[in-house]
This record gives sequence, structure tokens and C-alpha cells, in this order.
Amino acid sequence: MIKRIFIAMTVGIGIISFILYLTEKEETINKEVDLGVSIKYEPFKSNEDYLNIATEKFESWTIENEMKMSFIHPRENEFNFSKADEIVDYAKKNNLNVRGHTLVWGSSVPDWVKEKAVDSDSAKKILKNHIQNVVGHYKGKVDSWDVVNEAWEDDGSYTENIWYKLIGPEYIPLSFKWAREADPNAKLVYNDFNNQIINKKSKQMLKTLVGYKKDNIPIDGIGMQMHLNAEDPTFSPKNIEKQMNNIEKHGFQIEITEMDVNMKKIPDKESNIQSDIYTKVGEECKKSNACGGLTVWGVDDSYSWLSEKDKNATPLLFNYEGEKKDVYERLINILEETD
Repeated sequence: MIKRIFIAMTVGIGIISFILYLTEKEETINKEVDLGVSIKYEPFKSNEDYLNIATEKFESWTIENEMKMSFIHPRENEFNFSKADEIVDYAKKNNLNVRGHTLVWGSSVPDWVKEKAVDSDSAKKILKNHIQNVVGHYKGKVDSWDVVNEAWEDDGSYTENIWYKLIGPEYIPLSFKWAREADPNAKLVYNDFNNQIINKKSKQMLKTLVGYKKDNIPIDGIGMQMHLNAEDPTFSPKNIEKQMNNIEKHGFQIEITEMDVNMKKIPDKESNIQSDIYTKVGEECKKSNACGGLTVWGVDDSYSWLSEKDKNATPLLFNYEGEKKDVYERLINILEETD
């Protein structure tokens, strides 16, 4: 009798667990994922078609350049918020979320920093002042920040940027602390490329960020830039899924922050390969409990950093004429599907 009761209880628990699993998966599938886009100031001001596409076809904006340190903090005692302010104010008036990009990066460092930051103390003072002035200025307006950008190399070693050389790896947790002090409610994200799969870089990145999280450093999420090449034979949705699950189990949110799919080596521009890659990445984000947004790095092919290098790159969801590609509808249908 006891044996039969035990078996019945075990089966019952198994059924309940399976039902809970199915419920959780259904809730995940039913969530909507925001489709975002990066914005450049010049076409934002001068190109009406660009502005209409960005406003009507996307749900969040990332400031592509105007919040980088060399743009927004060009001299020691001067902050130039005017261009970023215009973009942020317009976005908020149109009910768009705003992502700030980026507070701390080894590139786009103005010359005055290289002159004034001579040791750990001076570098910390400059960096704290920069972060807290910028984040404080946009408190309540910018929903999430790429706080630290590209701090690791592909081999898992630290990128030896000016902040690392003068402060050491401590600049990473300090930056998140200072950003949280300036805006307790903004989402704070670590952002990088080639971290969408498990490799030397992403292993070291995650190990370090998990350690910081255990020490109560306020890192809310991890940004996967997702700059992809259409001809890459190693592209694997399964590997992306494994990495998303790996990040999620450690309590981080996930954002796809800078996606594009480079087509420069694909002779047949009618190929579905670009559309397939976008939609497969969208499906993985949709399936993940942790992934809340997918941002593409540019409104149309005319304004992509890749197209500036090679006009055959055509990496975005809208073409050179601002016409919607088929991939846009496929992707938006996946991200917004709730049934």
C-alpha cells in the first residue's frame, strides 16, 4: 500500500511539474519583445523618411553616437547634451523607450582625458564625474544604459583600454555603482560583441560578471551586440539558445543591442539567408525568459556603419531607398506574436 501511495505521489508531482513547465513556456512564448533601432543625429534632423520609419516601425531608440564620451563630454568642464537631448525628447514624446549608449568604452575617449588621467585616482575622478553627470542629466528619461562596452578580448583577457591601464579591472564594477547612484531606476547593462555563444571571451565575461553580482554590483543585464555575417557557416541558433540559458540561470536580463547581418559576400541579394538569420535570432530571444529586446544597428542600409565600408553589406531591415525588406515583417511577427 505504502509503495503504491509513493508511486502515485511521485507520478502526481511529475505531472504537476510538467504542467508548471508548460505554463512557464507558454508565458514565455506569449511575451512580446520590443524591436529597437539605433539613431544618428544628422538624418534624424534632416531626413523625414528616416524619422518616420524610426518612429513608426520601432519601439525603442538607442542613441548611436551622441552619448559617447568624445561627443557628449568633449572638454574637461564642458558637457554637450544638446544633440542627445533632441533625440531623447522626441523619443519620449512619441512613447518610445530610450537606451543610452555608451558610458564607458575604450574608444571614443576625448584627448583631454588622455592628458588629465595620469594615475588611478585621477582616472577614477574623471570617470565618476562623467558617468554621474551624464546619467543624472537623463535620469527618468533613459530607460537603460550600456554602462561598460567591450571590456574583454576574444581570448578572454581584458581589453587594455585607458581605464583598465590606469584603474585596473575595478573600473567595471565602479562604473556600475556610479551609474546606479545617479539613477536608481535605469536598467544597467554590460555590452559586448561575440558573446552570443559560449567561447573563451563569453566564459570569462560571465564568470567575472557573476562574481560582481554576488558582490551586489548592480549589473541588471548583458547586451549581445549580434553583429553577424550572412556567410558564416558556424551560425547556430542552438548555440545562441545555450548561451541565453547560461546567462539567464545566473539572474541576468538579456538585450540584443546592435544587430545587423552583413551580406557583402552573398552574391544573390534575393537570398532568404539574411531574413532567416534575423528571424532565427528573434525566435531565440522570444523563447528566452530573460531576453526583452532586439535592437538593429541602423534605420536603413544608407546609415549602417557596415555600408559605409562596403555598399554591398546591406545589413538592415530597410534598404537604401528606405523600403521595407521582407525580413521586417517576418521578424516583427515573431517578436509580437502572443498566441
